[in-house]
Amino acid sequence: MEKVVIVGGGLGGLLLALLLERASLDYVVLERSDVAKMPLEGGGVISITSQIQPLLQQLGLLDALQRAAKPLSRITVLEVEQQPGQQPMIVGSIDSAFSFARYGYHTLAISRPELYNQLVDQIPPEKLLLGKQVQDVMQDDSVATCICTDGSSYQGIIIGADGAYSSVRLSLYRQLKDKGLLAAQDHRPLQYQYRALVGMTKPLDPNRFALIKSEHSDTRFWYVPMTGNRLCWMLDELLMEPMVCPEVEDWSMMPQAVLDMCINYRAMQSPLEGTLLGELFDLTPAGTIAALSREEGFFSTWIHGKVALMGD
Repeated sequence: MEKVVIVGGGLGGLLLALLLERASLDYVVLERSDVAKMPLEGGGVISITSQIQPLLQQLGLLDALQRAAKPLSRITVLEVEQQPGQQPMIVGSIDSAFSFARYGYHTLAISRPELYNQLVDQIPPEKLLLGKQVQDVMQDDSVATCICTDGSSYQGIIIGADGAYSSVRLSLYRQLKDKGLLAAQDHRPLQYQYRALVGMTKPLDPNRFALIKSEHSDTRFWYVPMTGNRLCWMLDELLMEPMVCPEVEDWSMMPQAVLDMCINYRAMQSPLEGTLLGELFDLTPAGTIAALSREEGFFSTWIHGKVALMGD
């Protein structure tokens, strides 16, 4: 079998790499970042559902992930008005206990950096190539090639696991468009109308924030008690109109977006009694809050020749 060239060392790319590693198949991961591990301060939360945990158990990861995570007990959906003193209103509640009763596994809440670092530890360093920014992807009837900005190139089955702003997808779509083979739907750019402010607090005082004391994570959408007495939080902001995403991911405006959103929502009541959002902002390590566009788009082309895309 040909070498599998995975473009993007995020969660999806690393999990695919681990599956190939366990199956003794030849692969390499091209990651544009220069560092393999993520800092544990900051970052968002990800839920590991009961359906995927049998796979993680077969891969030998589940025990370590369970130690780093909190099992979800309940998800409460809240509606919050942007008015000082306005208490959040409960819209609905989902008891997560059914997950264990049905599947034998609790849904787990874990920080993205901790999950990422656990996966990185499973990949041999010589197969995770850092500082590899893919510039173009070329293919003919017999071979597909990734070309990086440093002049290096890699041939094999190309998997675009590089997120919403995928260099692999853009290269593939341009070539298909030139040949008249790209579906009309795939000509449309990604858009976003929601922007999310995301952070994770430093360890909190459990005597004041009773929500973090429990062995289980009682989630108040989107305020998730985590291990280590931390709280992951997220705030969605609806923009006035849909915005068109640039072709290349641009982080230059994020510091200003973080500042603007933190100012605009400081006085909003959080789901924690007696706590405004501004205090949660202040309890989050400096420089770790992120303002992320929630890109939306539907593509019909996911594979062509020896190039395939992974969804983001």
